Amino acid sequence: MNLERVFSRNIVRTQSSATLEQAAKLMRDHHVGALLVTEPDDALAGIVSVDDIVGAKAAELASLGGMLGSELQHEVARVGESGELTS
Repeated sequence: MNLERVFSRNIVRTQSSATLEQAAKLMRDHHVGALLVTEPDDALAGIVSVDDIVGAKAAELASLGGMLGSELQHEVARVGESGELTS
């Protein structure tokens, strides 16, 4: 089997300066699972896939969850026996 039977003819690209949100919108709008990423001179910089975007967003959410957990621990440590916040 040759590649012609399996590759998409609907090739969409974006600049390397695009945000994850812009890339995701392009994928959604064009019904594709990956984008070619180009430099300003149109040189190929790489390929970004839906999995890449999901992984990056998952890492952001994990980081946010860690920050919220630390803040919660800090607030709990400030609560006295009476249940009121101490200064």
